[in-house]
Amino acid sequence: MSPVPSLWISAFNFLFSAFGMFDTLGPYLRRRAFWIADSFRPPSVRSHLEDLKAQLSAGPQASGVERERLESLLAHATGTTAHYRQYCGCTVLAKFPVLQKRHVSEHRDAFESTTFAGQQLPVMSTSGSTGMPMQFRLSPLKRCRQRAEIIYYSELAGFKLGMRHANVRIIRNKKPLRYWMENQVLFDPSVINDAWLARSRQELKNPAMVLLTGYARPISLIANYCLQNGDEPGMFSLKAVVPTAERLAVDERQTIETVFGCPVFNRYASQEFGVLAQECPSRRLHINTASYFVELLALDNDSQAAPGQVGRVVVTDLFSHAMPLIRYDIGDLATLNPEPCPCGNPTPTLGELQGRLVEMILDARGEIVSPFVLVNNLREVRGITQFRFIQRTTDRYELLLVAVPGFEEEPRVENLLQQYLGEKANIVINRVNDIPPLRSGKRPYVINEYLKEQLRSSSV
Repeated sequence: MSPVPSLWISAFNFLFSAFGMFDTLGPYLRRRAFWIADSFRPPSVRSHLEDLKAQLSAGPQASGVERERLESLLAHATGTTAHYRQYCGCTVLAKFPVLQKRHVSEHRDAFESTTFAGQQLPVMSTSGSTGMPMQFRLSPLKRCRQRAEIIYYSELAGFKLGMRHANVRIIRNKKPLRYWMENQVLFDPSVINDAWLARSRQELKNPAMVLLTGYARPISLIANYCLQNGDEPGMFSLKAVVPTAERLAVDERQTIETVFGCPVFNRYASQEFGVLAQECPSRRLHINTASYFVELLALDNDSQAAPGQVGRVVVTDLFSHAMPLIRYDIGDLATLNPEPCPCGNPTPTLGELQGRLVEMILDARGEIVSPFVLVNNLREVRGITQFRFIQRTTDRYELLLVAVPGFEEEPRVENLLQQYLGEKANIVINRVNDIPPLRSGKRPYVINEYLKEQLRSSSV
């Protein structure tokens, strides 16, 4: 027999043995490979990671660095972009205008820095879940900073680079090899059915799986599915669950922590920026002051919101040099906690996010109704498995409802909604078999199409 086939067999056996060893030592080897590669490509992720650790633990001393970075960004923006050129020489942030997403989207060229003219920078896009998608460019420095933020805040949740983790998110541009290198499993929530829930449940029972992150709503559905199938914490090895993009209800959080036996750390992030804040063990959202200058402004004007008062979250990105975003209204509402956090972390903290401004509901009289009032009431009705509440006009509302067979509680549901929306509210309840996600992959409970249309039709 020719020795060639034997040589090939030996080579394949060696490769398979090597891959088996890699699976055993995977997290360590992946971590080492990442940092070795990082040392050869400036800017380095490690330098930004070290900066985040230093600045976010320095307390009041970090404010000097934050101020220097802010002044540097203002000088860069006023010297290299058409939009900010009129503010040349201005170093007072409050004198810069508050930006709305629509303004940036419609005049993108005016916000792009001439420093990066002719460079092929990656173009990112927001999901458009608020009705106003936006494209923006990222410099190599900014992309590096975003990677460092993900690593830093994941480490706070007990995760180390290279460990096996699951991400509940719709991602179209990642290749299988990239998932393997990152030791990541994608749970694509485009279609959520029993088969998808069963696959997700099985993956999470892998002893190597230590972190679950991604869209809050599908994660909640997975936890409920596991609970219904009698799963207990000992069946999982998760160190933490990190929901993003959507707000978890109190009962959803409790279910996740009960089933998986690990803490939940809500992460406040956006496509435009990166990780803006993340919860600590005391369940307070600590602001990423090393990367962003965050303001809370009044709902009806651009003055600072009073301590404890609900305000608009307005962000200045200290690393957005390719497309400077200064005082950008991200579309969320929150409060600022006046007291320091019991966990000892010196960075300021946000109170519970109140949801997006466009998702607030107006009753038939034009007064604001918290969407969470509607959500919490609908949760109390047995037999409802999924719903989406939509405001169509000033007094017309639609409730998409997925319910168990034999459900006959529509009159009660309508009465609950009527209590908060007013007697003149025109409420239509439509039973459906499934409620698909938005194009972004998110599954919001409440959508205000009426306010979105007002924003689209009004001037900035």
